[in-house]
Amino acid sequence: FAHVARHVDRLKREATLLGEARLASAAPRQLAPVAFELPRIADVREEIFGPVLHVVRWRGEPEAVIGQINTLGYGLT
Repeated sequence: FAHVARHVDRLKREATLLGEARLASAAPRQLAPVAFELPRIADVREEIFGPVLHVVRWRGEPEAVIGQINTLGYGLT
């Protein structure tokens, strides 16, 4: 929880907030789903296992974009 919360706080400073859901009630250790736009694929610094969506717009050949994503080395995303 704390790690994902710190990640969201960093993105609120460094990325463009696209949207954030509101929680029906305040519960400890619960994060609202949130979406951010990042300028480059390389700005996705780590895999986050929480309700956080990272959006990166791209142009060009799909193979080049897939190569950039694979370079990150993440197993699930």
